[in-house]
Amino acid sequence: MRGLKLRWEAIGRFSKWVSLVGKSSIFGLYCSGIWSYDRPSTIIYGYTPVALVCGALLCLAQAPQRHLLIASTLGNSVPRFFGKYSYSAHLMHLTVRALIRDAVFSAAVVHGALGSGLFYQFVFYATVTPTLIPLAQLSWKVLESHFLSLTRFFPEYQCPR
Repeated sequence: MRGLKLRWEAIGRFSKWVSLVGKSSIFGLYCSGIWSYDRPSTIIYGYTPVALVCGALLCLAQAPQRHLLIASTLGNSVPRFFGKYSYSAHLMHLTVRALIRDAVFSAAVVHGALGSGLFYQFVFYATVTPTLIPLAQLSWKVLESHFLSLTRFFPEYQCPR
């Protein structure tokens, strides 16, 4: 038991550094102008720090000496809600996004009022998300929950000791 505790402490210390370096590199990429979703440099270098930061935060949330802010944020009902319906949202988000983009956000008036930067993206996704949530819940009730209920027919694998 003592070895496991020491291992988690080492993982926690390492995760703090990974999180700090990852956040700094994300901030640096954004400030330098390299961070743009369609650039090859972002695809190659930009998403690696994001993955490392997310992994480090998960390790810090699961460590025996939990960081209360991280653990309470990840244990909140909002991330759990979006985790439950994320696959349903993923299945239809491109269609909903295209419909709203073409019907509402294509007008020159909207571009003039919101600009084309970060504020435009925020308003756009603040509009798309509430539209997508009921559709994702419907897909969960009609389709996904029935497929997931089939797991009762498969025995749970037990590791031999």
